[in-house]
Amino acid sequence: MVEASHFDASEAYASVDRREENDFKPHIYRTRDSGKTWQETVAGIPDFVRVVREDPARKGLLFAGTETAAWVSFDDGDHWGPLQLNMPATSVRDLVIHGSDLVAATYTRASWILDDIAPLRQIGRAVPGSQTFLYRPDKALRVRLDQNQDTPLPPEMPAGENPPAGALIDYYLRSAAAPSQDITLAIYDGAGQLVRRLTSKPEPPSTEPPPNVPEYWVGHPQPLSKHAGMFRLDRPRPPPRRSTL
Repeated sequence: MVEASHFDASEAYASVDRREENDFKPHIYRTRDSGKTWQETVAGIPDFVRVVREDPARKGLLFAGTETAAWVSFDDGDHWGPLQLNMPATSVRDLVIHGSDLVAATYTRASWILDDIAPLRQIGRAVPGSQTFLYRPDKALRVRLDQNQDTPLPPEMPAGENPPAGALIDYYLRSAAAPSQDITLAIYDGAGQLVRRLTSKPEPPSTEPPPNVPEYWVGHPQPLSKHAGMFRLDRPRPPPRRSTL
């Protein structure tokens, strides 16, 4: 499978599957001179490759699908790392970048979508060296909430998972905050007016009686994490709803 570069007409990437020749090694080749010479770039990938794709927004950001997993490279294929997260071990047959989402087509495990790869497009040397880092959020759409009062599906019912609602905010903390310190994230509009303030301090317990519905019907906003690492803040997902069609 050949992937032409989105940034340079002389560059391209090719994934080669030779398992029928009893060769189960990974093969990804890169050319920078219109195919006159090719360089194999598979450092870090253990099994044979099905597909390689280049991100259309950031040069050098590559994604690969192998017989067991998904992989990512931030340096044009020189080094690869796993992008498995919660995806089961499965054959990734094809990949496509749709806007800011990475879509993976698998064999027997359906299609998987990694929502909002904007942070992957911003990862660089400045992130690990920073005490704190706020990734630039991708564009978000403001829509009206679903007013249908459909009965939510029970947790044990198999159902697809919707993407997070609202804007996604990703941040990185190099070290954990002291137990007595709370972190705060404030959102302002174009005029500098405060829209919302979020904190790691848990909300006080509600004094109102709980509604007469099952617990999984109710959303529970989570405070910001102040542990070391990278975190994603999004609105709580509404429970899956039974279709009325």
